[in-house]
Amino acid sequence: MKKSILQAVFEGDILPWELKYKRGTPENMELFHLLEAERAYFESSMTPEDKSRFDAYHSLYLSCIAEENDHGQYQSFLLGMCMGMDLMMEKNVMI
Repeated sequence: MKKSILQAVFEGDILPWELKYKRGTPENMELFHLLEAERAYFESSMTPEDKSRFDAYHSLYLSCIAEENDHGQYQSFLLGMCMGMDLMMEKNVMI
């Protein structure tokens, strides 16, 4: 038998709060510094042309990650809205 959204929340299968990613955690900052050190190492041995190409590649890569992140946030928003609508329909059936 399929659970209703209210049953799933009551039984703890759905958490009604959002777990947020915390920027600036010590682990995240350590990774950021390691990445910057590696980038500086590679750039120090590059020709100006190679550095220019690497910068262009890095910009494209970051744009791709940002696009994927934006899409993921939109999908999460849609899922939340659909769950909210399902919850409202369940409420109307129960009353």
